[in-house]
Amino acid sequence: MKNKIIDQYMHTLRSTVNEAIFINNIKRHKFVWDMAIASIDTIEDTQLAIESFSNTKFIGKRYLEVYGLFQAIFLEQDALVNLAKGLNLDTINIWSNKESADIRAIRNKYFGHPTKNDHKKQSEITYHGVARMTIDSDSITGWTYPNFKTEVINIPKVIDDHYKSVKTILKQINDQLIQKGDDYMSSFNVPLSVNQHDYEFQKIYLWITGSRNDGIMAKGSLKVLSEAIQKVKTGLGDRYENTDSFGLVMRDIKKAEYCLAYLSKMMDESNHDSELDFNGEVHVDSLKQSIEEINVVCSEINDDFLKSQNKTTK
Repeated sequence: MKNKIIDQYMHTLRSTVNEAIFINNIKRHKFVWDMAIASIDTIEDTQLAIESFSNTKFIGKRYLEVYGLFQAIFLEQDALVNLAKGLNLDTINIWSNKESADIRAIRNKYFGHPTKNDHKKQSEITYHGVARMTIDSDSITGWTYPNFKTEVINIPKVIDDHYKSVKTILKQINDQLIQKGDDYMSSFNVPLSVNQHDYEFQKIYLWITGSRNDGIMAKGSLKVLSEAIQKVKTGLGDRYENTDSFGLVMRDIKKAEYCLAYLSKMMDESNHDSELDFNGEVHVDSLKQSIEEINVVCSEINDDFLKSQNKTTK
């Protein structure tokens, strides 16, 4: 059950970071992308290791399991730190979480640096170990020198506290990442233009099919469509640092630009007394289809824009 909730957080996180608003604006959001992805993978892997911790009584294997458990916790904590850094969420500090800080201290003392533990803040050195007669139980006793003292480490409680801290921190990361996306969309004043341009296509179709010889109105329609395409292209460029990688929409834009150029050349070179090029109708159909696909993407982006605007006005 615990792992299932963590899995849900990680699934949400993966989905969010792979949204176009982030994956196409890595530099703008100051993400360290490789570190973020490595951190996500490590959190998922270490969580599996922690969840599979067993209660076998074979003492040598139990040592390995306890050392491995705390090393997995250590790796997962570091991954959380680097995930927040990789996503430029500098307000998240996992060490302000008491459970995380306490577990880290236990790990460093008894399972990380037991033979010599430098306490930089306290400017002291301590030496630690684990009482062997307690290693095969869930409550392990650790000892510390100088000024000999002992500490009981409740392993199930450590695992439970670690789970709570991971859940809390992942929720913070998810919430702040979603808010970052909303804030970014709120930085735009207007949504992208969406228009099927039916009237313009009517004029172009009339010219292509030879129903009228005057191409002036048709050329005017091509100009309107060309300006509309450039406006969308500029709008995407404003929203995404690399429009070439923005899904299939850039392919549709390039396709539309090609069709516009073909039809414009065709109108420039056409002798109205001669037979018209039948490829023209194919290019008009292709242009119309491309614009329809572009409008679908624009509508999706506008939905995100409106959601972010609504949040800022509440």
